[in-house]
Amino acid sequence: MRLLNRWTDGPRRYLQHARVLWRAAPGWSTLALALTVLEAVVRTGLMIAIGLFVGSLSESATYATWQWFLLIAALLVVGPLLQACLSAATARSSVAYLRYVSDLVAEVGLHPHGIEHLEAPDFAGCLRTVVTATRDWSFVTGVDATWSIIGPRLAGTGALAVLVPWRWWVPLLVAASFFALSKVFTGWISLAFDKLLTSPGDSRRRATYLRGLLTQTESAKEIRLFGLTDWLTDVYRASWFDAMTPLWRERRRGLGPVLLTCLVMALMVGGAFALIAYDVSTGAISLAATVTMVQAILRLQNFGLLGDVSTALARNTSTLQALVGLRHDLGLPAVAPVRPAGSVSPQRRPAGAAEVHLDAVTFTYQGSTEPAVKQVTLHIPAGQSIAVVGANGAGKSTIIKLLCGLYTPAEGTVLVDDADPAVDEAARRRVAVIFQDFARYHLSLRDNVVLGAGSADHPLVEQALTDAGGAVLLERLDRGWDTVLSAEYDSGTDLSGGQWQRVALARALAAVAGGAGVLVLDEPTAALDVRSEAALFERFLEVTRGVTTILVSHRLSSVRHADRIVVLAGSGIVEDGSHEELLGPRRALCRALHAPGASFRFGAPMSPALRGMALVLTTTVRTSPAQSLLCLLETLGKVLAALSPLYVGIFADAAVHRNLDRMLLAAIALVGSTAANTALQAVGVNARVRQMELLGHVFDAQVAELTARIPTLDHLESARYLDKLQILRDNENVLGGALNTMINTLNTLAFAISVLLVAVTADWRLSILIAVGATRLVTARWSLRWDKAAEEASASSGRLTRHLIELTTSPTAGAETRVFGHQYELRRQIRRAITAWRRPIMHATSRKAVLAAGHTVLFFVTASAVLAWITQDALAGTVSIQSVVVAVAVLQSLQTVSSSFAGVVGGITKVGRNCARFIWLRDHAAGISTGRETPPSRLSDGIRIEHLSYRYGDSQRDSLTDVDLHLPTGAVVAIVGENGAGKSTLVKLLSGLYRPTEGRILVDGQDLSALDPVAWRSRLAGAFQDHVRFEFTAQQSVGAGDVAVLDDRQRVHQALRDGTAEEIVAALPSELDTQLGTAWTGGVGLSGGQWQRIAIARGMMRRAPLLLILDEPTSALDPVAEHALFERYAAASRRTGRRGGVTVLVTHRFSTVAAADLIVVLDQGRVVEYGSHTELLAGQGQYADLYELQNRGYR
Repeated sequence: MRLLNRWTDGPRRYLQHARVLWRAAPGWSTLALALTVLEAVVRTGLMIAIGLFVGSLSESATYATWQWFLLIAALLVVGPLLQACLSAATARSSVAYLRYVSDLVAEVGLHPHGIEHLEAPDFAGCLRTVVTATRDWSFVTGVDATWSIIGPRLAGTGALAVLVPWRWWVPLLVAASFFALSKVFTGWISLAFDKLLTSPGDSRRRATYLRGLLTQTESAKEIRLFGLTDWLTDVYRASWFDAMTPLWRERRRGLGPVLLTCLVMALMVGGAFALIAYDVSTGAISLAATVTMVQAILRLQNFGLLGDVSTALARNTSTLQALVGLRHDLGLPAVAPVRPAGSVSPQRRPAGAAEVHLDAVTFTYQGSTEPAVKQVTLHIPAGQSIAVVGANGAGKSTIIKLLCGLYTPAEGTVLVDDADPAVDEAARRRVAVIFQDFARYHLSLRDNVVLGAGSADHPLVEQALTDAGGAVLLERLDRGWDTVLSAEYDSGTDLSGGQWQRVALARALAAVAGGAGVLVLDEPTAALDVRSEAALFERFLEVTRGVTTILVSHRLSSVRHADRIVVLAGSGIVEDGSHEELLGPRRALCRALHAPGASFRFGAPMSPALRGMALVLTTTVRTSPAQSLLCLLETLGKVLAALSPLYVGIFADAAVHRNLDRMLLAAIALVGSTAANTALQAVGVNARVRQMELLGHVFDAQVAELTARIPTLDHLESARYLDKLQILRDNENVLGGALNTMINTLNTLAFAISVLLVAVTADWRLSILIAVGATRLVTARWSLRWDKAAEEASASSGRLTRHLIELTTSPTAGAETRVFGHQYELRRQIRRAITAWRRPIMHATSRKAVLAAGHTVLFFVTASAVLAWITQDALAGTVSIQSVVVAVAVLQSLQTVSSSFAGVVGGITKVGRNCARFIWLRDHAAGISTGRETPPSRLSDGIRIEHLSYRYGDSQRDSLTDVDLHLPTGAVVAIVGENGAGKSTLVKLLSGLYRPTEGRILVDGQDLSALDPVAWRSRLAGAFQDHVRFEFTAQQSVGAGDVAVLDDRQRVHQALRDGTAEEIVAALPSELDTQLGTAWTGGVGLSGGQWQRIAIARGMMRRAPLLLILDEPTSALDPVAEHALFERYAAASRRTGRRGGVTVLVTHRFSTVAAADLIVVLDQGRVVEYGSHTELLAGQGQYADLYELQNRGYR
């Protein structure tokens, strides 16, 4: 039964693939199929015509000979024209296929309404692997390979039809042997790919995760500040080898059955040729039939292996099979989207405020033994505003996600207007939420807000942005509403954390205007400056009038506006009442919210393409000499295959004279070369795939390492840089694919040289065709120019496609997407991005197809003239039948060589560009001039900033302008200002992550640019608002703050105490050895505040920093945790000061700022005030205004 399932599995997969292709592009698929059938008919007709042509020639039937000759010439010209049309149709169907499959993938990420499946390790790992596989170069190749397989299979069917009248059982056995070989081979390849896709394991997923950390912009800052490049690269390499070694072992075991099937195939083909030879010797069949049947027997190889296209399609169907499995697990149709591709998000129906009721709700996260919330009962009348407060990990975010229907409670019920949001879409549409870890879409400002409203109603969207305090942001954007919110794209721009939060708030408010009855705000002002926060809450009641509002916050200035406050602790509700009722000195709310009032004293001779290709080849040999040698077996097989026309000619000549011995010798040579070619191809493919994977990994690791070693971050915010390196950064195994192209090139060269030798040996006049074919190479530069232009034009759209698909499969972004109900809009954006990504490539493919058709027609018109010349001599008796047969057979091989060379030139040039990109990256990284001086052991004068200005990329405005500051040794310097004032930019300049546009930074009189950046950063420590959630063990996640002592458990424990995170780790199942992150087997999830405390502990690993940076490190912390933490910060700052360091604090909380020795106020990139808290209050300037605004919120 298992064997039967394996044999029937292949047809099921191909049928599944065909269904997707048909659904994606029925029109283009129909046209492609029709063209493929016509091409197969032409091939079969050509085969028969050649047999009749040779037969009439041997009988000296001049009229019949020329009649068949004209048919052959016509068919030779028609075939390429059909192929050109097929290429154009295939390019268009491929775009539609990619759109369709991406839609299926996105639907898996966006369905069902809950997000538990996105947090389940096995499901999430398989989904992540499928997403990666659909971006691989072989996936697109597999789509194109469909018709490259169907065509030969149909031609093989035509050959089978020709042979059946002879001895029906012989061709069936031969075809069956080739088909069996194909099944065993593709089954072997698919088995390995299936394991990689459906059971990637933690090691494979870990390798992909680590590579992303090393190359992504989001993690770049901490990797550089903490010096993590070497450690992450080593772990990446080890994880990758752990994943791939078992896979290689299984492939080696599967090679034996392939070779055994090869032997069976050789026996079948040999027997068929023996029977033909016997029938010829007895006069049972004519010469015309003999030549036709010999061609047909060889044409039956089309049921067998078809080189790269078989491998590519196998990977394609494996990916699709894994995707179908995921869809089956979710109850989705196998290959049909739930809604039509053109669907749009349903609109909210205004219906007033909604009533919310939670009754005895209990929920436990997967893998956890303790419930996150237990027996929670809460009733919120329609129109009431409540605040939910509590310590980190108390269950606030869990309750919000239960309310949104993202989780299903284990016990109890959650109702919105008497309907369960987990199963009722209408109830879900009544809820709008903005999470603290909101999604940042690389779309225009308009699209970012419209995603909340579900409508492009401009007045509604504009009002939402105004209500969120984003009017000033709009004025600062060069392209207004159409500005793309990411510097990774041309004319795009990056926003500060506070500016992004305004956009996210506008998205939520747009949903309210669109009809949501419940508004959930999870820390809505965590990244906002004081003025923006005050302005927002001045409008709070008006904006949320008529809506049930649930506010999760740690700020008294926020929660005091609520009609009612609910306090969570110990997984349940411990207090419920108004602000005044809960403010008694012994009440939990008082203890939780008054902690912020305390103040603290803080004591960078060959062309690059040739160099790159040479590097790929030498690296291949160096990584595995034996496997590199095995790859060459394919080349030997191609040489043997090129000799087939010679053996066919000898067989035909022997058939004319009915020489049985000579026919048998020719048959043995022909069968032997065919079998050897197939066996060598199987062995070579196995070695090639392994070398591709290994080489791809070697270069992927180098790309990741080189990217992470560039000392500054400017390059990661440059659209030009990202476009240049997108292929290497965003896709795995690109340079492994380069090896594949190089081997194909070598195979083509070997085949071409062998064919040319056979052609010249048969008749010197065939060499004329070589000159004609060479013109293909002359015009190849046009194709290359088109390809290059297409790559450049599609780069940014390809990057956007990746970003959007990753959002659909992320639990964090998935939560927001479900709440706002813009799943279908996001899928529409993905389809649009894919179309923009593939359109330039599609157009380039069509132009190349037209060019190829013109060349091929020219070639075969010339070939027909040469063949006519040879035919004339054959009729005159001066040329043998053997030479004519060889000439006819070689004609098609020569055309194949000509076409292949054009493809080789294009492929090698593309490889050259990718290799040149790698060389450029390597040279760029090596050519960055950095300082070499050692930073001082301690500071005496401190840090001076002189006339400092900085401008991002192609921006027209300075982010910082003419900043002059002195940060004295031992001082705590607070930097305050509104969002976008330049605070984070100044911190990155101090860290050496940016280079000043003008001015300089002096460290004890030494120019920061003269210091070794690695050495300087080794003397830095800090914690950041946009921290990275390193999903390692708890010890590794904290210890990464000082890799040199990462394994020192005592130091890690001390850092946890300093970061007030010791109780978090103590509560974990295996404490420091616990895997963090629910995507991993046995992994444990943390709340946003808990993750931030882990990040803070990481920043406390270094004990004697010269510069301690605290950049809004407590934005996600509850007040109690914040209070305790600032006590530890006070100690760390005093320690830093005593050891000759400086502490820089960036915050919006003035209870903290007031204790600083020096306060710097930034406004639009300029220092507008500086001094002590008392001095600035007395000056009655901007600082005093901001301070008063925040104090007013606590009264």
